[in-house]
Amino acid sequence: MAEDQERVFKLPEFAAHAQTINCLALGHKSSVLVTGGEDRKINLWTLCKDGYTAIMSLFGHVSPIEAVRFDHSEEKVATGTRSGTFKVWDLETLKVQKTFYGHRSGIKSIAFHPTGDFIASASTDSSIKLWDIKRKSCIYRYKGHQGSVNNLQFSPDGGWIASAGEDGIVKLWDLKAGKLLADLKGHKSGVNVVDFHPGELLLASGSSDRTVKFWDLENFHLVSSTPEISHGVDNILFHPSGSCLFATSANMLRVYGWEPYQCFDEIRTNWGNAASICFTNTQLLAASYMETFVFPYLVFLQRVKPIMDTSYGNDPKSISSPALDRKKPFSHGTPDTAVVMPHRRESNSSAFELEHRNIDHNHQAANLPRTHFQNNLGEISDQKCNNIISNNREHLKPQSKISPKLLGGGELEAEIFNQIEKGHSAVIEKLHERSANLMKIEDKWKYDNARAALKLCIDLGDPALVIDMLSVMNSKKDLWNLDLCTLLSPKLVDLITSPHKRYVETVCGTLKLILETFGPLLKSCLNPAAGIGVDITAEE
Repeated sequence: MAEDQERVFKLPEFAAHAQTINCLALGHKSSVLVTGGEDRKINLWTLCKDGYTAIMSLFGHVSPIEAVRFDHSEEKVATGTRSGTFKVWDLETLKVQKTFYGHRSGIKSIAFHPTGDFIASASTDSSIKLWDIKRKSCIYRYKGHQGSVNNLQFSPDGGWIASAGEDGIVKLWDLKAGKLLADLKGHKSGVNVVDFHPGELLLASGSSDRTVKFWDLENFHLVSSTPEISHGVDNILFHPSGSCLFATSANMLRVYGWEPYQCFDEIRTNWGNAASICFTNTQLLAASYMETFVFPYLVFLQRVKPIMDTSYGNDPKSISSPALDRKKPFSHGTPDTAVVMPHRRESNSSAFELEHRNIDHNHQAANLPRTHFQNNLGEISDQKCNNIISNNREHLKPQSKISPKLLGGGELEAEIFNQIEKGHSAVIEKLHERSANLMKIEDKWKYDNARAALKLCIDLGDPALVIDMLSVMNSKKDLWNLDLCTLLSPKLVDLITSPHKRYVETVCGTLKLILETFGPLLKSCLNPAAGIGVDITAEE
């Protein structure tokens, strides 16, 4: 244990939100952290020698935050909510760049495309969506998982998406071909996280079944699997050199090799379940949360095997000697291609065509000045947080041009909608949240029954949803029974006093229908006819 304490350093914990924290993410270039919580706020922090510095808070969501993610330049952050909407924020202007609607339930994971203006989102509604950030439109909807999609990752070249499902399956999607490339089956429980190797055709997946599995992406077969550990795997991340994989579980950090399988090192920690990990110089930075507090940790890689046996960034072949000579397609030496489509399409693992466009790599992305961790904690920079976001930072040049033939007038339409939406983002998000809830109620009615749907509607706590449902039920007289009346009666008392005319009219229509249908029965129960003498049977 003493040895582990020398390798793991706990930074000061801090309260990040007034209400429960739901998610956090670390930046992969510097020591920045973003958190989201039940208070519907997004807070950004920089971690430094003495603990932390608050950078900014972002407001605009109307439901709790469930997923957060920095882009690769750390100039944008994406935030997803429980209602199924997500926003992309520009950290220079502190404004919402785009708001995206379309998922029917909460966002579980968000991933930025490494080279293009695209973003992917995964939801508990079992769908994955690919979005064009500039045009604020959904390009594709990928369906195939049964249950929640827990995690998404783009391949280093941006050509594939790997998705981790609660159904225990890892799916690989080919963006250029526009279809499901492979189902990687083998986990016995939900898959929590996936990560691509930085250079080889290799994918790792961590699961609640307490194993990490390594997949060959050339032949789509299992390379190796770790033995079951004591707890499920929370996070995995390949070392930048590609020499090993770091995996976290409850209070543990393990370092794995895959061909053949070996566990290089095990480090006992006190971070609980790490929500995010990243590499910063010669250290691994991890962060976990509990209730309203964030717990950041540093792991000194120079004291961790096999990193301690080699210099940072050395040729991974000195440590791992793959049995297969895998190709290395994940490079950025030449311009890559990304997909763009003029209209939204849906896929159920069937092939469909895609247009391609070249990405301009001749621009130079300006970097935010950050507070970095150095090799020695005593050398951490003390830059002030007001220098974190530069006011003189140069803007990115447009990365691509979209053919007018593809737009078909869509650009003008998008501009009109943007003008209409200005100043009404909260109202629009609320309406989309209500629409998503109505879809949930519809599914409940379809796959269960009317009572279950009505109970869900009441539990959601939105009077407008109840009124919408009553409007439908009032036209279906044969649907009603006393069980529904009993469930609905307390809510009708509140709605009948509403200042909204539509609410009162709808409730009055419902009461009229109930009285017409069950009035005689209710009256007979309230005022039974008086009999002569004593009813012996009733008395007994």
